[in-house]
Parts: sequence; structure tokens; C-alpha cells
Amino acid sequence: VASRILSIVCLFSFYYSNYIQTGLLLPAIEVSSGIDVHVDYPDFWGTFCKLIFVAAIYSAYIAVRGKNRVDFWLCASALLAPLSRLARVDVFMSLVGVALILLLFKMFRWRGALRKGALVSLIAVVFLFVFAFAKLGLDRLNQFGVHEVSYSESIEFIKSDYSETTALFYGYFPMSFENFDRFVRQLKGRREHGAFSFSGILIGAFKLNYFFPSLENNQNLRKWFSPVARGATVPTAFAGPYLDYGIAGVMLFALMLVLLIRFWHKSIHIFPSAAVPFAVILSQVSLLGFQNILLRPQGVQALILSSFFFYLGTPKARSRKESFRKMK
Repeated sequence: VASRILSIVCLFSFYYSNYIQTGLLLPAIEVSSGIDVHVDYPDFWGTFCKLIFVAAIYSAYIAVRGKNRVDFWLCASALLAPLSRLARVDVFMSLVGVALILLLFKMFRWRGALRKGALVSLIAVVFLFVFAFAKLGLDRLNQFGVHEVSYSESIEFIKSDYSETTALFYGYFPMSFENFDRFVRQLKGRREHGAFSFSGILIGAFKLNYFFPSLENNQNLRKWFSPVARGATVPTAFAGPYLDYGIAGVMLFALMLVLLIRFWHKSIHIFPSAAVPFAVILSQVSLLGFQNILLRPQGVQALILSSFFFYLGTPKARSRKESFRKMK
């Protein structure tokens, strides 16, 4: 029931936000509207819109465990909804999380996959989606034919013998690290001592930005450096921790991730519902080379919500404590 409520609330919030911002349920139909709002959401409804990938992952878990078509369709609807406003990141995280749920509950068996060639097909589909999302980004840049700017030009990529496809793949991964290198050099040793990391928690968990609007400014990394090119401006997930505490912040962030992933993975063997926070964390980790969603309000809220669903899916308090003792 909880997964269906979450999916319905997130889907309603998504399409209602589409309507109040653009007057259309599907802004992607009118290209300019979709481009204008693809990462911009209303204050209240936007909270649920940004959690739609959690709804897709939780619905996938319920669908696999209960094998109910309603949950399957809710999962598919939540997964595809961001495309209504030409957004990509939420769709990508949903795909990663849903794939993990299927793998964890043996809906896709490795040995059989290798024999039947399904693994090769899966890898091909992943690359197809990555390329399709990159192409969507390029089309947004050109406003779907209004302009004629190649991606290699937008990221100032030296073409020579390289193809446009090479420029796309370079811009969506290695270039983020090039931006991070420039971020570190231009920062010149300045530190914010938790302004980025803790503002995500204060906004995501306690909504203190309503009382202290300046907290939202701490999430803006662009003000600290000039990116290599306008076509790719994100400086990886490590820029925020580095801004706060330098290399020690990056190492602590990495250690926190390893411990969280290990804890939830170990919990799955005792509590199957731990698969939800496990998939939610890894879906965000999959974008570490691109940007830091985990320390943003959206990431904090996703972790809190998925942990709550884990609690709903565990046995009563006494047996829960006993199980955790065994796990240790």
C-alpha cells in the first residue's frame, strides 16, 4: 500500500507541476517548455517530483515480491514520467535501481544470461540508454533543431579525427573530472567547513531553507569556479566534500558510502526490504562521476524515505533487534 501511495503522490505532483508551470501535462510536446522546466520544480510539489525515482524502485521491489501488475505499471509510469519534461537524471537513477532490484531477487540469472546472450543484450541496452540520454542533452542544447551547435563545439572538444560520438562520451564522464581539477585549482585552498554537506541535510531533512533561504546558495558549486566549457559544467560528486574539508572530506565521503552500501547489502540477507535503500543509494552512486546527488536535499530525502520503507518491511521490534544481533 505504501509504495502505491508514494507512486500516486509522486506522479500527481509531477504532472500537476508540469501543468502549473507550463499549462501542459506533457511539456515535452512543446519543446521550449520542456527545456525551460526540465530541472525546475515548484517549491512544495518539487519535493515529491524529485523522489519519483524512489517510487519507481520501491514499486519494482513490491512488484517482484508480490508479482502484481498494478505495481509493475506504477513502476513503469514513475520511471518514464521525468521524460514528460525532458529530464534524464531521474530516469537514469530509476533504471539503475530497478535493474538492481531485478538482480537481487534473481529475476535475471547470470549463468542463464551468459548462455542465452541476454547479458550482452543488457549491456547493449545500457549503452543505448546512455547514448540516448546524451543525445537528448544535445537536442535540448539545440532546442530540437532551432540551433545548429555540435556537442564537440559546446564543450570545445578538439575534433581532428574524433567523431561526435566520442565527444559525447567524453563530455559525460572524463570532462567532469577535468572540471573537478579546475575546481580544485581555482578554489586556492578556501574551505566552507560543512556549508555544502550540512546544508543538504538541513534542507532535505528539516526544510530550514524556508526560514534561512541563504542555505540554498550553499548548494551552488558553480559560483566557486569557471567550468571548462558551457556544454558540461558539473565537477563530479567529490567537489562538495572537497569544498568543505579538502582531501579529508573526499576520503570521509567515500568511507561513508562504503559503510552505507555494506550495511544495507548485508541487511538484505535478513530483511529483504533492505533492497530498497540499497538500490536507492547505488542509483545515486552511479552518478558519482557526474554530480553529487547524495549530499543534496533530494539525496538526503531519498535516503530517509527508503529507510522508512525498510522499517515498514521489517518484523516487529523484538525480532528486529535479534536479527540485527545475528547480522553483527
